[in-house]
Parts: sequence; structure tokens; C-alpha cells
Amino acid sequence: MPTDTEQKIYNAYLRALAEHHERPYKARRDFSKMREKDKLQLSRLRLFFEQYKDVNPFQYFRAGFKYELGTYPTLEYFNTLKATRLYAKHMRERYYEDVDNHESLSDFKDGILFIYNFIADNDLTLMDYKTVVNESGVPWSIIHLKQQNISFYHIHALEIEKDIFPVDFRELITEEFDKVWEETKVAYDESKVMKEIGSKFNKFSHRLLKATKKRENNDKMISTAGGTDTLSEV
Repeated sequence: MPTDTEQKIYNAYLRALAEHHERPYKARRDFSKMREKDKLQLSRLRLFFEQYKDVNPFQYFRAGFKYELGTYPTLEYFNTLKATRLYAKHMRERYYEDVDNHESLSDFKDGILFIYNFIADNDLTLMDYKTVVNESGVPWSIIHLKQQNISFYHIHALEIEKDIFPVDFRELITEEFDKVWEETKVAYDESKVMKEIGSKFNKFSHRLLKATKKRENNDKMISTAGGTDTLSEV
């Protein structure tokens, strides 16, 4: 039986597959009948993600489906050097796509959910998230950006200043930090849909004081994004 981590990796693979074929995503719950060769590939992928903790599994699988058109990337494929190179290409090009296209907005909403769950799980406010640090004194927003859980667009949406990013830490995020920062800032400011979603998320920040107490009532608002009074109609 695959471990819990391996099951999450497999479901990230299924999600990328569903997105590629533009069909609803359904997580797999029963792994008791999984083929042995797939279990082996999952085990290898788990070791890969454990070694490279900043690689986002969903983005990793998404890259394969994005560039390997006309083929059907299997779990075995994602254990190849080619797959890792395509992931690197995908992450380089991520910030040069239309910010209001489906993929960019899907990423942005995922990041909002990630931030929301983090502040809820840690009994924080959205304002806290901008400055709260880990045991080493590094703001969690920087850690999450480095780990690809959020993007530069979330940093801009939250109006986090570049000054909080230590200079020696910027290269760990991207070698072209200043260039990406400026270009994504302009793209975000000129966007229509993404900026509206970000603005509404900030608007509702005062309702997230002690988010754990209001999580159930706000889940729908955060997950779908948009509208005049909630984030649900964009």
C-alpha cells in the first residue's frame, strides 16, 4: 500500500491529468489494487520530492502534460531527466504567460487557498501572514514563495514589500529576482480578473481575524473567488 505521501503525489498526478484533458478531477481513495509497477514509480517520485523539497508536485506533473503534447506521460516518465528539465522550463516560463488565462488564475486561486489554510491552521490573521517568521527568522511568505506554494502575484496582491526579502535569499527563489519582481508587478497591476480576486481577498481580510473560528463560513468564499460581496462569482 502506498504511503500517505505517495497517495498525495498520485492525486497530484491525477489532478494534472484531469486539467490537461479539461475534465473534472476526482481524487483516488482506494489504493489497495494499485499495480506493483505504479507503486514502485510512486516510491521513486516520493524520494525525488523529499530530496528536492522546493519542487511542487502538481506543477511538476503539469509541466509534463503541458509540453509532451500527443503523448501520455506515465508515472515512469516523471522519473526521467527529461521530466525534470521540462519542469524547470515550465517554472521559468510561468511568469511570462497571460495572468488572466485559465492556468494562471487556477494557480492564483490555489495559492489563496494555501494562504487561507495556513493562517487558519496557525490561528493567524491575513495581516500576520505578511510578517510572521519561522524559527530561523525568515518570513513564511518567503518560504512559501520559494517552495512554489504561492507566486509573486500573491506577494503583490498582499502588498508585501521587496525589502523583506534578504538579498542573499533572493537568488534561492530565482536568479532573476529583480526582473521577475518588476515584470510580475506590472502584469498584476494591469490584470483585470486576477487583480480583482486579489483585491477581494484583501477586502475580506478583516473577516479572517482568527480564521480558525470562521473557517467553515469562509471556505466557499475563498475557494471560488469573485463577486461583489464574496469571492464566488469571478
